[in-house]
Amino acid sequence: DWLTGLGSDLFFFTTAACAEYAVKQHLPGRATAHINWMIANSNIYGLMPERILSDYSGCSEVSPLTRSCAEFALAVKSFAKSR
Repeated sequence: DWLTGLGSDLFFFTTAACAEYAVKQHLPGRATAHINWMIANSNIYGLMPERILSDYSGCSEVSPLTRSCAEFALAVKSFAKSR
């Protein structure tokens, strides 16, 4: 229930989790799409915000967010190990 209270913004930790799941399901194209989206929406230092606002007007004030960066790193590591 707590996750539904967050609205329709695009969260990095859930996107990274989706990428990791795609790796485990042997869907490299889907994993790549999630990872590339995260890279495209990172800041100029390659760090990840908490979320991108659903209207694409910007990202949350929580930027960068350690949890998002860590989840991204895990997703990339999982993807790399699957190759």
